[in-house]
Amino acid sequence: MKTRKEIIDETVAAYTLNTRAIEGGLCKYLTGEGTMCAVGRCCLEPKVSWDSDDCMHILDLGGEPVNLESELKPEYRGHDIRFWKDIQLFHDKCFNWTDSGLSDDGVFKRRYLHRKWDEA
Repeated sequence: MKTRKEIIDETVAAYTLNTRAIEGGLCKYLTGEGTMCAVGRCCLEPKVSWDSDDCMHILDLGGEPVNLESELKPEYRGHDIRFWKDIQLFHDKCFNWTDSGLSDDGVFKRRYLHRKWDEA
């Protein structure tokens, strides 16, 4: 199982302002171009049908309650749903990102998430 710190750092490495899964101004689990949001990239098979107004509807994907744990790849399982919401919000907020990676706000937010979700 990946640690929360590893997942946070993977999220940072996976995105820039322009590579996040944003389509039509909204975050998508999976875009028509095949990009995935922070939670979508950790799922076995993210689905376009999961898309809603934003990706914070993690517990209500496609209008039906979904067991997120069973949707995640095995290496991402075992973490609190609140952790996944924090990861998703980190991805969603454009002020966390620049064209080349994290903004100053994003660096601050990553440190905050590391402290908040410290495994120790």
